[in-house]
Amino acid sequence: MNLKKSPEINRRGVLKLGGAFASAAAISAALAACSGGPSSTVAVTSNSGGDASSSGGASGTYSGPSGDITAVVGYGSNQSWDPFETASAFCMAANRHIYEGLVTFDLSTGEASPALAKALPTEKAATSWTFELRDGAKFHDGSDVTIDDVVFSFDRALKPTGAKADDGSEKFVYINTFFRAWLKEAVKVDDTTVQLNLNYPFDLGLARLEMIKIVSKSAFDGKWAELATGAPLLPMGTGPYKVTANVPGTSTTFAANADYTGPFKPNFNTMQWQSITDATARVNKLVSGEAVASDNVPAANIETLKAAGKTVETGSGAGCAFLMFNTAAKPFDDPRARQALFHAIDYDKLISVALRGTGQVPKSALPDFLGFAAATNAFAYDAAKAKSLLAEAGVPAGQKVELLSVNVTWVQDCLPVIQEGWKAAGLDVTLSPMDTAALFKKMDQNAGYQIALGAGNPQQFGTDPDLLLRNYYAKGGLWMKYTKWDASEPAGALFTAMDTAAQETDAAKQKEQLQAILNTMSEEVVLYPVVWANNITGWDPTRLTGIKALPIPGLDMNPAKNA
Repeated sequence: MNLKKSPEINRRGVLKLGGAFASAAAISAALAACSGGPSSTVAVTSNSGGDASSSGGASGTYSGPSGDITAVVGYGSNQSWDPFETASAFCMAANRHIYEGLVTFDLSTGEASPALAKALPTEKAATSWTFELRDGAKFHDGSDVTIDDVVFSFDRALKPTGAKADDGSEKFVYINTFFRAWLKEAVKVDDTTVQLNLNYPFDLGLARLEMIKIVSKSAFDGKWAELATGAPLLPMGTGPYKVTANVPGTSTTFAANADYTGPFKPNFNTMQWQSITDATARVNKLVSGEAVASDNVPAANIETLKAAGKTVETGSGAGCAFLMFNTAAKPFDDPRARQALFHAIDYDKLISVALRGTGQVPKSALPDFLGFAAATNAFAYDAAKAKSLLAEAGVPAGQKVELLSVNVTWVQDCLPVIQEGWKAAGLDVTLSPMDTAALFKKMDQNAGYQIALGAGNPQQFGTDPDLLLRNYYAKGGLWMKYTKWDASEPAGALFTAMDTAAQETDAAKQKEQLQAILNTMSEEVVLYPVVWANNITGWDPTRLTGIKALPIPGLDMNPAKNA
């Protein structure tokens, strides 16, 4: 993938879509896609977020870890800790410090670089890639990383888990969605080399390999359920920091990994990340100096933090608040009723009041930086059209509507504006914000619901358009299960179109096909963005350097240092 080495993504390269349709897995995976939405980034790079010298690595300036820091993360840590299942903002950010893949990628540019592998394959557009393992790599328990561990990790990502879905189909882990179509298998070549066999050439897949964290077979085989809780079985990988204590929902404590042999060296003796979903408490921690950094800073508190001498920066990307409909229940089995609710939102007020000017109105299901045209329905506030569409769909005035919502601060700030617009369209609206884990547990148990407002940022997984769309729109996937839409005829046609576009080699044709897909998504709106929300990060510049705001949630302290 030909990407620039700057935050501006090379549009031509990113248009080369990849294939990856497959079942997403259990609720534990998705909880964070919704809880780890936009508005939250403290220096969120991957392990490739800078050069080795930025963390004191290969440049020879590294003097070892020093100091102990505390940071706060505005998302729950009580979701899955399984690196193959989670999409949790907190857990995924933590995992970037704990685990490594063969490859990592820069979250600003999408550019791949070696991690546990010594080097990248020279021919990216091939049907097989060979990787040699980095010398001296060890897991946090002191055991050597072997090719058997590598194959075990890839098998976990690619093969069925052995469990069955409600419809009797085989279940796969969450990240399988991004690999199943194009990545066939991992085969041991010798004690230091593994070969990946592809179903077809797919150069975008190289960066996606970052998602397949290499884990210890002896530590985790048959113990995934214990790892998922994050305690008593602690996360353990090969990264620059190891977890020494974890209280899900409260805090995670890290210590420098003295055996780390990769490009990023640990710069702190210990780190404690506190999981605090209450915005006031987070801001107070940073203002008082109890914490050196905080993600998910509310827009309303930017000036307060600046006045206290803190640095506050924003980053924009694929982070959004989205509406998701239960299409199996009236009146939202009718796309006109779904479209009506998007036309009934005052987007100018949503951005100016709820987000303090830090968001953008979606033109399609993909963020603007990817360079696509507006979709057929580029929604704008139109109360009259909303009422007309509701009438056409047979929705009576006074229809009762319950809007469930995750308890992410900035998402809850959007609720009053949405409620106001829907009431003006003639609906009787009840707001039901709740803990993210509780909301999706309710949905996972097939409890009835009408509409849910969630937050997501699939840019945690990568930057190419195919990946960003398939995070939500995957046949048999978790989000489609919640919408109860993917068995429908329109869904089947959409999935077929996405598969066709994934394997198109002509860039112009591919972009045209994707534009048609975006148009269809805007007409069906079964799961669709309401607003692109900037990520807002704050930190104490007198105590930290190396931090910058990037377009995904969570914290990345790998390139950070004591000031």
